[in-house]
Amino acid sequence: VEGDPYRIVAASGEPLEGTVVRHLPELEFSATVDNWNRALLRQMYWGKLASLWLATYGVEASRVKDFERRWTDRLTELLAG
Repeated sequence: VEGDPYRIVAASGEPLEGTVVRHLPELEFSATVDNWNRALLRQMYWGKLASLWLATYGVEASRVKDFERRWTDRLTELLAG
């Protein structure tokens, strides 16, 4: 529910927690990520297409690049079958 706190552990093993900004089941999930300096995370789905977006501020570039690499690797594994 929008405004509620959430806590998940992603398939990459990354813990994410914060506040739900917008949730439209099977379409979109947007939330703050408090343990990433209140970054914004957004997942969107269109049929068989998906988008994952993370906007950070004040987070070390190397940490963001590592996140991108781990999530890309994991999503590639999952989508390969």
